[in-house]
Amino acid sequence: MLREQDTRFRIIKTLVDARKPLSLSAIAKKLRMVPQKVDYHLSFLTDTGLVIKDGYTYFAQPVLIDEELKSFCAEKMAEIIEAFSKQDSAVVVVNGQDPEDVILNNLYVMIHMIMP
Repeated sequence: MLREQDTRFRIIKTLVDARKPLSLSAIAKKLRMVPQKVDYHLSFLTDTGLVIKDGYTYFAQPVLIDEELKSFCAEKMAEIIEAFSKQDSAVVVVNGQDPEDVILNNLYVMIHMIMP
C-alpha cells in the first residue's frame, strides 16, 4: 500500500512540475517506469480526481499547481497538525509510528467522514 502511494505521489509530482499535460509515455519515461504500471496508477488518480485525462494526455488538478492556494493550504494544515499534537488524548501513537503520519492519516479519514 505504501509503495503504491509513493508511486502515485511521484506521478502527481511529475505532472505538477511539468505544468502542462503529458502523455502516458512521457510520464513513464520521466519516472523510468514501464507504461503499464503508470497507466494502472493513472486510472486510480483520474478516478479520484487528482489527475485529469484529456484525450491521450494527463495533467494535475489545477488547484495543485496554484502556488497561492498551496501556501494557504500548507499554513492551515500546519495549524491543524499543531492542534492535534497539543491534544494528548486526540491521537494515540504506538511505539515506532511517526506521530505526524498518524495525524495525517486520521485527518484523511476525518475529511472523508465529514465531507458528503
